[in-house]
Amino acid sequence: MLDQTPREQRQQLIDVNHRELSLRRQCQLLGVNRSTVYYKPREANAEAVDLLNEIRDIWERYPFYGYRRITKELQFKGHSVNFKRVRRLMKLGGIPPIYPGPNTSRRNKLHAIHPHFPKKLYLGFSRQFNIQALQYFTLWLRHLGEDVTIFA
Repeated sequence: MLDQTPREQRQQLIDVNHRELSLRRQCQLLGVNRSTVYYKPREANAEAVDLLNEIRDIWERYPFYGYRRITKELQFKGHSVNFKRVRRLMKLGGIPPIYPGPNTSRRNKLHAIHPHFPKKLYLGFSRQFNIQALQYFTLWLRHLGEDVTIFA
């Protein structure tokens, strides 16, 4: 039955001043760590809130900046911060990083395909021209809608 009870409710059942059961035994019976009984959450630091607002202002102006570049901006403005603090505050403030998502190599079906080699190119045996330049020239002509057949 205790497995189904949420941890917060089990913590509220603990009585620090109980006469018969020690705090250790109560935690053991309820399946709660003793450190959670002693834990007192810290209040928000005013300096951290100001710094988070400054980070948010920079991020709103430059949403493509990551935590490293935002750290440099803050240091340029005179704040004494390191990248670990900025990264932690960005995560705490819900400021998402912008980065490429998955499948960035997948092609868009709506984009035109430009083949590297021309399909109808007839070359003779003359070696007096640059084949690569000729390929790109014929590719350009085909792009313009011309049907190209070259004889040497």
